[in-house]
Amino acid sequence: MLGSIQSLGLVSGIDSAGLIDKLGSIERRSAQVLKQQQQYYSARLSAFGVLRSRLADIQDAAAAIDGLDSSYTKAATDEEFLDYSATSSDDTKVAVTGSSADTGVYEVEVTAVAQSNRLRHAGVADATAALSTTDEILVLEAGGQRLQIDIAANVTTLQDVRDVINNSALDVKAKIVDDPNAAAGQRYQLQIEATRKGVANAVQVHADTTLAGFAPTSFTEKRAAADAAILFDGDSYTSSDGQFTGLIDGVTIEAKQKTNGSPVEVEIARDTNATIGKVREFVDAVNGLLSFVGDQMRYDPDKGTAGVLSGAALARSVVARVREAIARPVSGATGAYRALAEIGFKTERNGQITLDEDALRKALDADPDGVRRLFVGEGEIEGVAARLSRSLESTLDDTNGPLKIREEANQDRIDALQERIDRINEQADRYQERLFRQFQALESTMAQLQQLQSFVATNLNVVG
Repeated sequence: MLGSIQSLGLVSGIDSAGLIDKLGSIERRSAQVLKQQQQYYSARLSAFGVLRSRLADIQDAAAAIDGLDSSYTKAATDEEFLDYSATSSDDTKVAVTGSSADTGVYEVEVTAVAQSNRLRHAGVADATAALSTTDEILVLEAGGQRLQIDIAANVTTLQDVRDVINNSALDVKAKIVDDPNAAAGQRYQLQIEATRKGVANAVQVHADTTLAGFAPTSFTEKRAAADAAILFDGDSYTSSDGQFTGLIDGVTIEAKQKTNGSPVEVEIARDTNATIGKVREFVDAVNGLLSFVGDQMRYDPDKGTAGVLSGAALARSVVARVREAIARPVSGATGAYRALAEIGFKTERNGQITLDEDALRKALDADPDGVRRLFVGEGEIEGVAARLSRSLESTLDDTNGPLKIREEANQDRIDALQERIDRINEQADRYQERLFRQFQALESTMAQLQQLQSFVATNLNVVG
């Protein structure tokens, strides 16, 4: 219709297109007002989404302190709140992973390292030539598993045998060694190696093998299978793969090299820095919430505007609950501490929470279990982290929680406003279409009148 509107006014000289556009804009003014309202509710919905994210951050940080699982229900133990580290005095010989609350220094002496078995065949002249003129079998065993390789007459080559081994489920790998210095007819040698260490995983060529030249005696052991052996605080232990678990709860010891009579020290100690890091993340999460809500509720006197959460009772209530959970002493807690203020927490004038890490470190050194009880609680006593996690559960309920209800209410308003905007725009479109038809009729009538005027004038001139 746009092209037709632009053609209006050629006869009348009236800017019909401009008039139709302006009249349509007047009809759409109410839609613009509704659009502004819709933008407000969209901003409010977005703010509630960020509020949900900030609360979830606090709950996750509290759960990390409290040792909770994803359902926020598992009570923490001393080991879950207080972090520990395992270190080796020489990790090139003895490596350690994991952590444990069994603090202390342990001596580890490696007397043998685990290694995998390796066999090599005497060799053949051509790796691409058939190995036999008759159907035979080659049988391998490793780790209690058996592999039978069928040798087809005049077909199967050494390369085929290698590929069958590598594509099998047997815990071995194979390759062909090209040795130009080997004796005549033995240049290409099949090498088979166990992929798992230890005596129990050694590779064997079974006596059931019928392929000529591939009997067990045709293979040389290039590396013997061996189990790792260590002395742990004077007691002997062995492992097929060099990994030792259970000697220290939660810690794996790996024997990498012989220590040759010089024991390596494995130390399990509390990792205070890691524990402080978890508490710092908790403080950062709380401050993230406080900063966001403060910004969204703040009134700007210069602009005369308020944040989108201004007047939102839920936001005020959530902030109040978080502050109360942090500030309220833990009633019944045993130990030296009853409140977070005693271990370095402080509320500044701007409302933010600060953490004196030196004070927290001193508290952890003086009474680590007392700090744990303050955050985690014990028995029927609810600690700060557990208290805060529980208080946020109902708010974050994604089914009937107050935050979910407000999100849905704002979305409903946005949808309802959009329906009204669509109706107004449709009415304006129909109004403009009527105006177009009316102006089009006017142009047509004026064109006919001009033609009649011209006809009359012409005939009068003839008569005159």
